[in-house]
Amino acid sequence: MTPRTPKPNGRPKKGKVYRNAHYQYLNEKIASLEATILEKDKTIAAQAEEINTIIGSSKQMATKTLSGSCACGSISYTSTAGPEHLDYCHCLTCQRMSGSPFMAWMGIPRDALHWDFQDSEPLVYRATIGDSDDCVAERTCCGKCGCNAILQYHVYPEKTHVAASTMSRSDFDAPKVGCHIWCRHVPSWHQLPDDGVERYEAFDPVFKAHLEEYLSNKAGEG
Repeated sequence: MTPRTPKPNGRPKKGKVYRNAHYQYLNEKIASLEATILEKDKTIAAQAEEINTIIGSSKQMATKTLSGSCACGSISYTSTAGPEHLDYCHCLTCQRMSGSPFMAWMGIPRDALHWDFQDSEPLVYRATIGDSDDCVAERTCCGKCGCNAILQYHVYPEKTHVAASTMSRSDFDAPKVGCHIWCRHVPSWHQLPDDGVERYEAFDPVFKAHLEEYLSNKAGEG
């Protein structure tokens, strides 16, 4: 009797099926972890770029300066702060000291300014109100070229007015004109621009209030 030949069994063994499923699960898990890590890397990279941008911006702000000088360079300055305001003064003193119908003054924090006086002794002109001997401001001029570069009001000890025409470079945005003062002294041959800013016949109201307080305190001390 001829022995029967066993048929080949095409079904995989149970152990092999388990291993294949386990390998597939591990591969899917690894792929999922890689995707998560990649996404986190992108987030970290974006955050790092944002931080670097902030740091760079902070450094740039910290190194901003403006500088300028008189005509001959004997008086020069550097400021780590930008102008807080810009005003046009048409008073007779500004006209006569500049030879122009007005002077443009930038108000800059006093502690941000560094002055360098070279080659000549600066000249200081004491400004008074009317016939009074009360000095309300000091104008500093170059002893060599005569430029009136500095105006220091006693009512504003925290800031210094610097002649805008002396500024040679600045990292700050240029301030807009805040007001025209002493417009009653505008010469007949000069026409004020139609710039839409406030105009005052004398000092602006804020300065007037500071001046009255200053003069009152000074009278009380006397």
